[in-house]
Amino acid sequence: EEIMKRMKFPQSEISRVKTLVKNHMFYYPHIKEEMTEEEKENVEMHEWTDAAVRRFIQRVGDENIEDLFKLRMADAQSNPSTAFKPEEITLLQNRISQIRMQDMALKVTDLKVTGDDIVELGVQKGPFVGLILKELLDLVVEDPLLNSKEKLLEKAKYIAKLP
Repeated sequence: EEIMKRMKFPQSEISRVKTLVKNHMFYYPHIKEEMTEEEKENVEMHEWTDAAVRRFIQRVGDENIEDLFKLRMADAQSNPSTAFKPEEITLLQNRISQIRMQDMALKVTDLKVTGDDIVELGVQKGPFVGLILKELLDLVVEDPLLNSKEKLLEKAKYIAKLP
C-alpha cells in the first residue's frame, strides 16, 4: 500500500490491489481449522454451496473475480509444493457463472427495499437504517428468495424490534 501511495497510484487502484492480495489465498468455505492438512487437501471446490459462492463474490467484488483467479493461479504455479488444483478454479468459475445468471443481491442497492421503506416502518432516519439494510442483505445473500419487499419488511421489523 505504501509503495503504491509513493508511486501516486489512484486510491481506487490501491483498494483493488489490497482486496486482491488479501483474498488471493482464499480457502474453501467448509474447511474447518481442526482438519489435518491431508483432510484439507481432499476438500474440493465443487463442494461450495450457492450461498458460499454468493458470499465469496460479495467479499471480493464481482469486478475482481477474474483477476483474483489469475493471481491465485500465478501464486500456486510459483509454489510447486502447493496442494492447489487449477481445475478447481475452473469448477468455481462455472459455479460463479451459474450464480451470476440468477437474480442475486450482492449490494444493499440490489435489495427490493430502500432506506425510505425502513423509515416508513417507524425507524428513525440515521445509521441504524443502514445497519438494518446491511443485515437484510446478509439474509438475502444466504437465501435469495427473501428478496421481496414484503419479506424484507417483515425481517426489518424483527431486526428493528418493531411490533
